Amino acid sequence: MKLNPLRSKSVHLTLLLVAAALMTACMSHRMEQKLSDHDTNGDGYLSMTEFKTTRIARKVDSPESFFHLADANNDSLLSLDEIKSHIKENK
Repeated sequence: MKLNPLRSKSVHLTLLLVAAALMTACMSHRMEQKLSDHDTNGDGYLSMTEFKTTRIARKVDSPESFFHLADANNDSLLSLDEIKSHIKENK
């Protein structure tokens, strides 16, 4: 039986896209878990005090600057979406 090369490439591309989607979901879940590990009051957000205990805060030059720049809605709290968005924008 002869395989259709276009179909074979399509299957491989589909598998790669599924794998990429799974990896993205897994990374997002890990970030969500890490956020909740530092969310000491359980409100679903990080205050400046909570944020300063994270690995991200320890890696950046100025945790305060990162926090204020990432806080898109200026509510003095960071959501997971704000953190991910800020990291993505500043890669």
